[in-house]
Order: sequence, then structure tokens, then C-alpha cells
Amino acid sequence: KKITIASDFQTDFLSGQLIPIIELVEMTKAHLDLLTINTAHKDLSMQERIHKRHLKNRLRHFTPSFSTHFNKGSVSGGLLDYCRDEEVDMLCMQARSTNGIARLLQDSVSKDLLLKTHLPIVIIK
Repeated sequence: KKITIASDFQTDFLSGQLIPIIELVEMTKAHLDLLTINTAHKDLSMQERIHKRHLKNRLRHFTPSFSTHFNKGSVSGGLLDYCRDEEVDMLCMQARSTNGIARLLQDSVSKDLLLKTHLPIVIIK
């Protein structure tokens, strides 16, 4: 079994947000993979590197692998390609907090994924 947490590391995961994922990993003895989809071929900012370090520290008991998948297209397309190629069993993503207007104008990666795959997706709030 393979559970992948996809993140751009723009926001920090709180410890409580990870409890359901940690319990799933322990219960299924799954391999944990942390994934970033990079469409712009840019390096992580200082703040994103800090968030990545925090997540790595919170999950250190599971020895997760870290992957960066480069995709010229969309983030959702890159996630779908990665999950198919790497035989991911479950994808976890952090929900973005947006106001009503921003939500209307912004493409929703999670909504796009839900429409294009049968893969179980967990949205972490």
C-alpha cells in the first residue's frame, strides 16, 4: 500500500491535521510518500522549505520518501500522472482556505481530481 500526501508547502500542516493520515498509515502499514508537483520548475521559497521541514519532522517515524514531479501542464494532471505511474493507493491533500470570490475565480485541484479519478482522495482541513 502507498499513501501519498501532495503539498506545495505554501501552508504548514498542523499536527492535528495529520492524525487521521498517521492512523491510516499505521493501520495499513502503508508506505508514506510526500509529493510536490512543480509546474514552473522553481525552487521552494524559504517559507516553503520551513513548512516542508516541519512536515518531515512530524512524520519522521514513518521514514517518508520525498518526491518532486515536474509537469508542464496542470497540477491536477501531474498528480494524476504520478499516482498512476507510482501505483498510489490513496492521495491526501491540504484544503486551501479561500473566500467566496477567490473560490469562484480559482481552479480547484481537488475538484478536478475528484472528477477524473477513482482513486480515494482525502482532503485535510
